[in-house]
Amino acid sequence: MNLAILFTKKLENVNALCSDTVVFTCELNQAKGDVLWRRNGTEIKPSSRLKIRADGQKRSLTICEVTAEDEGEYLCESKDDVTTAKLTTEVPKIIKFESELHGVVAVEGENATFKCSVSHEDAVITWYKNGVKIEPSEKYVISCARTNHGLTITNLILKDACEISAQVGNLKTSAKLQVQEAPALFKKKLENMTVEEKERAVLEVEFSKPCGEVKWMKNNIIIQPDEKIDIKVDGNKQILTIKNVSFADRGNYSCETLHEKTKAKLNVEMRKIKLMKGLEEVKVHEKETCTFEVELSHEDVETTWLKDSIRMKSGGNCRITTLGKKHALTLSNLKVEDSGLISFKAEDIRTSGRLIVTEPPVTFSKALEDIKVPEKDKTIFECELSRANAEVKWFKDNVEIKPGKGYSIISKGRQRSLIIHHCGNEHQAQYTCDAVDCKSTAMLTVHARDIKVIRPLEDLEVIEQESAAFLCEISHDEVDFQWFKNGVKIKAGENMKIRQEGRTHILLFKSVKTEDAAEIKFVAESANSKALLRVKELPVKIVKPLKEKIGIEKHRVIFECRVSRPNAAVKWCYKDKEIHPSKKYEIVSDDVYRKLIINTVAFEDEGSYTCDAIDDKTTAMLYVE
Repeated sequence: MNLAILFTKKLENVNALCSDTVVFTCELNQAKGDVLWRRNGTEIKPSSRLKIRADGQKRSLTICEVTAEDEGEYLCESKDDVTTAKLTTEVPKIIKFESELHGVVAVEGENATFKCSVSHEDAVITWYKNGVKIEPSEKYVISCARTNHGLTITNLILKDACEISAQVGNLKTSAKLQVQEAPALFKKKLENMTVEEKERAVLEVEFSKPCGEVKWMKNNIIIQPDEKIDIKVDGNKQILTIKNVSFADRGNYSCETLHEKTKAKLNVEMRKIKLMKGLEEVKVHEKETCTFEVELSHEDVETTWLKDSIRMKSGGNCRITTLGKKHALTLSNLKVEDSGLISFKAEDIRTSGRLIVTEPPVTFSKALEDIKVPEKDKTIFECELSRANAEVKWFKDNVEIKPGKGYSIISKGRQRSLIIHHCGNEHQAQYTCDAVDCKSTAMLTVHARDIKVIRPLEDLEVIEQESAAFLCEISHDEVDFQWFKNGVKIKAGENMKIRQEGRTHILLFKSVKTEDAAEIKFVAESANSKALLRVKELPVKIVKPLKEKIGIEKHRVIFECRVSRPNAAVKWCYKDKEIHPSKKYEIVSDDVYRKLIINTVAFEDEGSYTCDAIDDKTTAMLYVE
């Protein structure tokens, strides 16, 4: 079975210029395959102008030197497929120069413009300098207005001389650019001048460019440089300087080049001395140096310095100097008595200024220092001044301090002191010593005292009715303190006294009782000390002994004695055998009285009875009837 012959690439429409060559191409899906070419339905036969080719799968029709008659629809046909395209033609434009370039002659610094025109507005012009294409820039400005084209070369220099060409298609027009050297012209001309004698006259011109051939003339006579006259070239400037001008230098001065000339008149007049800067009041301190300065309008002027109308001369602590127009008087190592009126004279000019010499300002040779102090302590702020006769004021947080109310102010030589006798929290502040010329400031910080017990309380053991003294020594004076007994604050009374001897605190019991036994505590702000008071009772005494008793059988008998203190403990014995309370025996303690009651006495109760108070005892007989 034969494969169908189809077009894989079809013909495309072509628009061509007359006399150009046109090629129609297409491709088949296989190399072998015959095709037929037609134009407007008519078969095309190969000729010298029409060429038909087959190259592999490609098929082409070439039309040489196309004409308008070649326009139409072109067809390539295989046995199974067909492809078509159209050919259209245009008559080519013929562009020509309507006006060509012309040579330009310009002076350096100027602009040069080349112009030409072409036959068609859409023509593209390319510019060349010595055969090298010109790109638009600040130097080369390219313009186009319809068919008119221009190239402007700005700010010409001599090296810009060249051949300029304009090209469109194959057509080209050229012209020469010539650049001429610009003459040196006066940018600044001479001006009439009036100067004072002995001054300097400066005549100056400025050219548009450096100029070598220049003549200076006075009254049409060429001027030659010498010690008095100086001629200087500074780039584009030419300067004629006449030193120490005199009346003989008056006249007409001119400056000439090959192209131009400028002139001016120089007048000379007598000089008039003027005061440019006068004297002013000067204030200095003792031992310092000061300088009075005067500036005049002229140099070489005879001058005089005076103090209180007396002429001054250089020497010692006085130095007179002159530098050009400036005059100076320098006075050193000054004293208060050097104060006075300083005057300066020069011809008709006079100026004055007062010299005031004062003692040097006070300074602190030793400044105040910050202090941290425990409350209630005394503290001293101290500073030292540069001189002894300086007066100062003391301030606490900007409030002036007066002596008294806990403050003392002392001046001794150059030393100044502020004493604060009892520092409290209200004294914590910033303190300033103000000596008018200077100040010194420091902070006072008041902190709680670190109270310590130096000698603590000691335990005491005493016999009742004796005295007892507790002593406690602390580290500071003037401390708030309290005494406590078993946690209860002690108040001084007949039997208890509270004393203080310096830093030693004393609690005194005049006559101790047994109930005074307790924990004693001393508190001084943050410090405290504790001790025990132990009280030993006195020995019990039988104040009133037992008396012999005669009892009747079956009746009650009472033995009674009196002891020395109510809390005395006793025991009762019958024939050295202790008696205990029972129905038969009653034992009674009533204040200082001790009783033994025998109920229902029997004959066997007869015998000796004893009341034993340990430290003392009493015995009596009982007889029964």
